[in-house]
Amino acid sequence: MRTTRALSHGNLADYEVMNEYHFKNSPDRPIHRSTQSLLTTTSGFNNFRGLLNWGAFLLLITTSRMALENIIKYGVVMDPTAWLRFILQTPDKYYALGLLLCCNLFIIAAWFLEYAVVQGMLHHNIAVGLGCVNLFCVLTFPTAIILTHDFNPLFSSPVLMVYTVLFLKLWSYLAVNRWCRLWRNQRMGAARAPLLAELQKRREVLESEKRTRRRSQGDLECPSHVDLASGRRDLEIENANVPTTPLTTQNSDGSQSVTDVRNRRVGQVVSPGKLEETANSKGSRFGLEGSKSPSCLAASFRRGLTSGGRMEAWLQKGLHMSSGNRLPVNRASMSVTDEYRTLLDTLELERHSLAPFPECIEVAFSGYITYPNNITLSNLYYFIFAPTLCYELNFPRTLTIRKAFLLKRLFELLFLTQLIFCLAQQWMLPTLRNSVAPISQSDFSQIVERCLKLAIPNHLIWLVFFYASFHSLFNAVGELMRFGDRFFYSDWWNAETVPAFWSKWNIPVHRFARRHIYLPLLGFGLTRPQAGIVVFFISAVLHEFLISIPLKMPHMWAFFGMLSQMPYAQLVKRLFPNGGAWGNVAVWMTLIIGQPLAMLFYFHDYYLVHYVTPETQQ
Repeated sequence: MRTTRALSHGNLADYEVMNEYHFKNSPDRPIHRSTQSLLTTTSGFNNFRGLLNWGAFLLLITTSRMALENIIKYGVVMDPTAWLRFILQTPDKYYALGLLLCCNLFIIAAWFLEYAVVQGMLHHNIAVGLGCVNLFCVLTFPTAIILTHDFNPLFSSPVLMVYTVLFLKLWSYLAVNRWCRLWRNQRMGAARAPLLAELQKRREVLESEKRTRRRSQGDLECPSHVDLASGRRDLEIENANVPTTPLTTQNSDGSQSVTDVRNRRVGQVVSPGKLEETANSKGSRFGLEGSKSPSCLAASFRRGLTSGGRMEAWLQKGLHMSSGNRLPVNRASMSVTDEYRTLLDTLELERHSLAPFPECIEVAFSGYITYPNNITLSNLYYFIFAPTLCYELNFPRTLTIRKAFLLKRLFELLFLTQLIFCLAQQWMLPTLRNSVAPISQSDFSQIVERCLKLAIPNHLIWLVFFYASFHSLFNAVGELMRFGDRFFYSDWWNAETVPAFWSKWNIPVHRFARRHIYLPLLGFGLTRPQAGIVVFFISAVLHEFLISIPLKMPHMWAFFGMLSQMPYAQLVKRLFPNGGAWGNVAVWMTLIIGQPLAMLFYFHDYYLVHYVTPETQQ
């Protein structure tokens, strides 16, 4: 028996049988089996959750020790009300408020240029040139005011950030309207037969898929388009035992009408993405003829709602089944799921829920905006306040404002903002003050020590700032604006390359750079690496602009820091071609070490300029 267990070759089946027999019948009660150590790479073991908890606890202990050491050394420096007293006492707040109000001048100028083109008062090319002049003034006007006045950076930095965001938004507004004009001019004399044929073909395919899905799932049988439009055919509906309240109300003549449909879908998203698919799926859901456009479908429903009680009963049954069988879906992916292609979409006639078809004159009834109907101040101001940098004629919208969700985001925003101020007062400012002398004396070891000491509080503040801005603030604004696209960031913490991080951590800026800079440069004939270099260069210029102008110190640290990301990305790619864990470590290294180093240099220069006199320096 022992010889049989010791063999490492031979018939595997016989070996397993004898091995099992040995453990069951051997009198020496064997306990040893052929097993590899868990930490061996070939063992297949990969559950290190306990080590992750150990690392988190160790980090907590280390951070707590540093915080306690800071309090023992400097005392309690933070003052939660200091920023409020500073705002109330300084006169800079009035200058900042005046500059923010001046933003309306550039917004109205951008709208008027587009309006003049639509009305024929201005040539297209002249409007584009004047729009570029307006964009130039958006950046130069606040720059001149900040440089010629004694502005505190705590006020000038947010103001300049607002103007930079306005610059990017108006850039997108100008570009998109230009695209719409060019598209309209190209489509003016073009035949629509090929387009309609393609739409008809795709509509038939989607209808067949829907019918197959309904047969497999036992979906509701829907009346035809003629039945809905005329209301003359008797609809035989079985099992119409559905509740009549609160979906129905009793009229004076004894008939019932559909009411309170909106409350059935609180907080859901209606997206204009893949418009043809959405429109076709709605048509196939109701069994409509393929030649009918979505806007005609909306008009058919408007007429069908007045066709009597049978129409009412069918709608109630559809509402009952669609709401009862609907699965809970993630809000972030709602706009492309089948759960949203239901009867409710057409009944509510919410803006952007139907696709545009020039062949149907009732497109305005669907609420879908087409050029030049978007050239209104309300449309432009909605885009200005929306949490996005890329303009569209039709944004995805939510149906309601979730009050509980909004209150949570506002509470997070207030709490995290206060936390950032407290961490900066208690942890960062003392370290920055103590780093002035080592940098002035060019003491390399002391500079490294201060940089590492500053890395942890700086990184914590950066993480809190990221969450407060990209999650709390943007979601709060999006909820107030009923803006449906909440994809403000991706999983940048899992990025295995430097370019992946820059494309994930700030989705609005990434979308703008790709849509309005990168892809147009490719259209001009540049290669992908060349277009990427231009994008990084523009990003470096804007970073330096946002830092050097408020501080009034064009020392180019931010500019070269951003440009250094390109060679660093190539180095990481060469060292770790497959990315992986080491690539992710390289990304975290530049976040934790690179930012504190640039902050040290800027603070050193600013401190020497504003707080150190020649007498004290000697």
